[in-house]
Amino acid sequence: SDTRDTAARGEPCHVTAALLSTQLVEPRVVSSVLHSLAAARLTGHGPWEHVWRDGASAALASDLREYAPQALSNLAWALAHNRGSAPSDLLDAIAIEITARLSSPHSARSFTPQGLANTAWAFAEVSRPASAGGAAIGAAAGRAAAAASP
Repeated sequence: SDTRDTAARGEPCHVTAALLSTQLVEPRVVSSVLHSLAAARLTGHGPWEHVWRDGASAALASDLREYAPQALSNLAWALAHNRGSAPSDLLDAIAIEITARLSSPHSARSFTPQGLANTAWAFAEVSRPASAGGAAIGAAAGRAAAAASP
């Protein structure tokens, strides 16, 4: 019975990892899967470690310009919740992409105040507030919050 229980718990990990390792996975799927795992506190340790690794690899292999603003915010939030195994090159790439979008007034408006706040929190949580990306995200979140308040 213990063997079957262990196998049953491991099967969703393998199926999810297989999904994330395909070349055809959409950016929204990568972001949603990792965000859901983080929200469920299924972090990158134990049976979920390879899922996080494959998810991060899929995100790095994709063009972050294809990610919707919400997907970028969710991805940053998920990686921050998965402390210790968030690849710094992926966090750097997310910061660069978000910073580029925030430099354009039209693109900056596509981020919600909540998405910017979550992203600023994520970069502060992974000790990257002093980076150019973290500073730009924090400043944009502050502007969005000020614009949203009465």
